[in-house]
Amino acid sequence: MTGVDVSPEMIALGEAEERAEPIGCRYVCQDVARFVSDEPVDVVTAFYLLNYARTADELASFCRACFRALRPGGRLVGFNDNVCNPPLPERSLSKYGLERTCRYPLREGDIIRYRITNPDGRVFEFANYYLAPATYEQTMRSSGFEGFRWIDATIDPAEHEAAFWDDFMTQKPLIAFTTVRP
Repeated sequence: MTGVDVSPEMIALGEAEERAEPIGCRYVCQDVARFVSDEPVDVVTAFYLLNYARTADELASFCRACFRALRPGGRLVGFNDNVCNPPLPERSLSKYGLERTCRYPLREGDIIRYRITNPDGRVFEFANYYLAPATYEQTMRSSGFEGFRWIDATIDPAEHEAAFWDDFMTQKPLIAFTTVRP
């Protein structure tokens, strides 16, 4: 298993976890768009990677890197900001420790600012970029992938009666996706 991230801080966190509880993961500090795998793999996971693309060209560079890393029949799976359900100004997710702000209406490349407050009160912020669902779908096809599809977030069946999650599930700020290299 190989973890790739452009952030030296994220790589350092991964390496510290690997030292504490080894699982056989190596870490590479590099722009994913430039990463070349030593050998083809069965699965590439892109968790909160694609939403850092500011343009369709940047998204394509990420997608092509994932495609190159996969063997034929290999699968790309990931999690992303929910571009199918972007933030709305009148809706709040603050009770979940999440705030998303952006200008309206959203256009390709617009910034979506995230502010996450942990239960201990620590706050961290970051920016992601909006690209339309059709941009993702077209870019996956042009990168060589087949069968791209979005997978909606769901809630654990044990939580279905918990009204606490109603606002979160109405706004669904995250979405999964999957596609295959033919």
